[in-house]
Amino acid sequence: MAGVEKKVAVHVGFKFLRALCHMLGTKLILMFVLFCNVKVLFAQTKGALFWESEICTAEEERLPYVTVRLKSENQTYVAASDKYGQIRLKKTFVLEFDSLIISSIGFKDKRLKITEQSLKNRIYLDKKIYNLDAVEIRPKESKLNVIGNGRKTAILSAQAGYNSMQGLFISSNGRKGKLEKVRIYMHNGGEKKWKNRPFRLHLYSAAVDVTNQLQVFDELIEEELVVALASRFGNWLEINIAEYDIILPERGLLIAVEALTYEEYKALGIIDKKLVKNNILNTFSIGYTLKTKGNKNIQPWDYINEKSGWTQKYNRGKYYYLIQAVISESDSVQ
Repeated sequence: MAGVEKKVAVHVGFKFLRALCHMLGTKLILMFVLFCNVKVLFAQTKGALFWESEICTAEEERLPYVTVRLKSENQTYVAASDKYGQIRLKKTFVLEFDSLIISSIGFKDKRLKITEQSLKNRIYLDKKIYNLDAVEIRPKESKLNVIGNGRKTAILSAQAGYNSMQGLFISSNGRKGKLEKVRIYMHNGGEKKWKNRPFRLHLYSAAVDVTNQLQVFDELIEEELVVALASRFGNWLEINIAEYDIILPERGLLIAVEALTYEEYKALGIIDKKLVKNNILNTFSIGYTLKTKGNKNIQPWDYINEKSGWTQKYNRGKYYYLIQAVISESDSVQ
């Protein structure tokens, strides 16, 4: 019976791959590799990646919450191992020369090519060796501060529309510093898979004018940043953006979460229908709180489509998304 199930699984897998090749609109000319828990398909220079692995130390200890970045020319796809050190990465569009960067505090970064030789079912990270005699030039004092919606838990949640954005404008209010992390409260709302679904993260310099209209200026991360992380602290999901060296904009910051399209979620094998029970969109939801005296420097905004632009029509300006930024503030360098 197990042999029959295996044949069926392989048959279904090849049906999917043939469909994917047809979708890419090109002839399969390179290879399909099935190696342990790795599936790599390239059609010319485009391809698909399905990878399951364990991230371990040299002593065979599993490493939880290791960051894995899939680097493409104009996109970074961010995922992480779970609390057991296991990583499951699905990406329906990769390029032949893309690479994976695996990083964890206290360990050396590891860069892997997307090949069957590199993507094994167990990856080992080497510990960093620190030279205690080295002279380090660093900020004399660096203080981390959280800005945005300071509440710890949500009262309810708002469902994200396909290919639309939910955002929180945060006035800089005279603060200066570097953006280190973004935190988002992903509410499960009874469907546990919602909070693990990938989304695009956007950061903009922005301001609210005297007529209470949101003015959006530059996007602060030039590449497309797709986040596929599970929450670590309750429902809070944390994204490290320190590598982008972004300074808090003088007038204010807009942090926006964009759901992928239905077609993208379906291609990833995450969903197979647009709606779930009670006609709720099959995406994810973000927690929110109501307005209080302590959140006078933040405003919620939605972007449904280009015609409506950024609006408060749907959240009525009073449902404050649980979104935060962590900034580091330092005065001098020794």
